Amino acid sequence: MSVDADDVKRRVGRPPGPAPDPAVRRAELLAAAERVVRERGPDVGMDDIAAEVGLTKPAVYRWLGDKAQLTAALGEVVAARLVGQLAGAFGEGGDPAELTRSAIDVFCRFVDEDTNLYRFVVHGPAGAPRMRLRDKPLVTSIAALIGSTLRTALESVGAPAHLADTWSHAILGAVFAATEHWLAERDTPREQLVDDLVQLIVPALDQAGIQAPPE
Repeated sequence: MSVDADDVKRRVGRPPGPAPDPAVRRAELLAAAERVVRERGPDVGMDDIAAEVGLTKPAVYRWLGDKAQLTAALGEVVAARLVGQLAGAFGEGGDPAELTRSAIDVFCRFVDEDTNLYRFVVHGPAGAPRMRLRDKPLVTSIAALIGSTLRTALESVGAPAHLADTWSHAILGAVFAATEHWLAERDTPREQLVDDLVQLIVPALDQAGIQAPPE
């Protein structure tokens, strides 16, 4: 992919040179789009992103696609980052309640501290086509991680592994719904939200016989 010279709003002091590697350039533009979303909110326009990176809007469209494609691409970036943090929480060791609390806290902290970005990748910007929640990269990636972790835990205690699929989506739905409500109301500390969700989820793990973390 290349950028026409007329597409570039050259800034003073911008060094001339060969076109950057497309993958690198796309990653840079996605990082810039993420900065703009964080600073200006989830309803930023492509004009805002173009101004941030010094390109015309048509050039940004060629690199990043339309709003729906940009939302999906940023969703994949955020999902990869968050799944890495969640995997780290699951890998810390400890009893199931502590593992559950650590993982839920990762997600709730992201929603609390990076609200604009969360709303952009989950709800989408104004004017973008609405995508079903279960089709969003952030949702599918987290559901897959929870499902694989649960399956390992269930198999380790001889419980039915098929529960992992149902439970992973049920847990994710509960966490998303409760967090959305909390985000609108903010009537309790975030730590209380995490504790409340732990009290909902851990009894089901106990009932299945998951008393120790999987190997």
